[in-house]
Amino acid sequence: MILIAHSTTMLLARAHLQQVRAASATRAVYKKFNRVLIANRGEIALRVMRTARKMGMESVAVYSEADRKALHARTADYAYCIGPAPANQSYLCADKVIDTALKAGAQAIHPGYGFLSENAIFANKCAEAGIVFIGPPAQAITDMGAKDISKRIMQGAKVPVVEGYHGEDQSDANLKVHAEKIGYPVMLKAVFGGGGKGMRIAFTPADFDEYNQSFKQYTSSIKLVKGQPPSISTIALIAEGICSNSQALASARSEARKSFGRDEMLVEKFVERPRHVEVQVFGDSHGNYVHLWERDCSVQRRHQKIIEEAPAPNIDHATRLRLGESAVKAAAAVNYVGAGTVEFIMDPRNDFYFMEMNTRLQVEHPVSELITGIVLMLIIYHDIPVAGTDLVEWQLRVAQGETLPMKQADIPLLGHAFECRVYAEDTVEGAFMPSAGQFLFAI
Repeated sequence: MILIAHSTTMLLARAHLQQVRAASATRAVYKKFNRVLIANRGEIALRVMRTARKMGMESVAVYSEADRKALHARTADYAYCIGPAPANQSYLCADKVIDTALKAGAQAIHPGYGFLSENAIFANKCAEAGIVFIGPPAQAITDMGAKDISKRIMQGAKVPVVEGYHGEDQSDANLKVHAEKIGYPVMLKAVFGGGGKGMRIAFTPADFDEYNQSFKQYTSSIKLVKGQPPSISTIALIAEGICSNSQALASARSEARKSFGRDEMLVEKFVERPRHVEVQVFGDSHGNYVHLWERDCSVQRRHQKIIEEAPAPNIDHATRLRLGESAVKAAAAVNYVGAGTVEFIMDPRNDFYFMEMNTRLQVEHPVSELITGIVLMLIIYHDIPVAGTDLVEWQLRVAQGETLPMKQADIPLLGHAFECRVYAEDTVEGAFMPSAGQFLFAI
């Protein structure tokens, strides 16, 4: 019965994916525009508006009833209410967003990040309506949205991937067989997952079924490198899994179903003492691709990034170049257009492997802007007005059919930049549960 259930789930998922891929066949629209709708709110909406205004474009905001007085709604040249406060009745309603764009005379839509930014069906609907979607083609979003498909594409493009099973037989027994072939420890990962959800580690065959060993047993089993203790990120992963005190596979499937509506899993070799390194890439509709160096985002909380650092520390230049070249191969393999991020996992030897691609502009893009286009020392001491790289401007130009503003050889690597996210958690009453807290100081 379990075999039948998982097989049925997989068939339904594949049928849905085929529908999405068929819908992605509409050719993306690239044309000149002077009015852009931002299908988002808050900081990213304001970020896009600033660049649009700098380029002489008008901006259109959409807002929910709860955001009527929000800054993005007050800052835009035009603003339209698109529904009640719940996102699924406003910001996530693709048809409402597109209808508003047509009503407002906006020839292009910038999705920001989150909400509809990685929705292939939305990108396709924009193309069908003759509206420029400021993002990658729907097909690229689809291909990179499923981890099993993206891994196969990367293998074909000669991009390093972690050894693992990405097949369609999703029975528990088959996954365990492949786990044993790969060799423990293994990572169980949701095919349609993201944000660290639907992930579990199994260090032994017993852990695959029973995930209730003690923290001390697990940490002592990790190999030391040059006498150093396990990294904080590795210990955090282990501790989080142990606290679940449940079957690894069943727990991962359950979380995947709740978070993404599907429970298909990958089984991959677990990279111990890992670093999370990602590369900012850009492509245009003329087949040109560049990377803007890498960011290290290994410091995380519950699989959510806390500190972004660019460039990544303790990486030699040869490895840095290989990272960039691999990221460009990944983008070219799916005919990518616009801003994207290729994420890699890196082991202590600085060998790296493809994890996934974020088919949108990311929250942490400013650190890449800072290291590729601004020299503070020159400004301070020589009074030379050196402008910073504006990736949103790149997005708007590429979406109009222009070529990339710079070639790879012209993109500098200058200085160092950090971005830190603030997490508010109740450490007394809430057992570190998220809490809005009290905002006492602004610096």
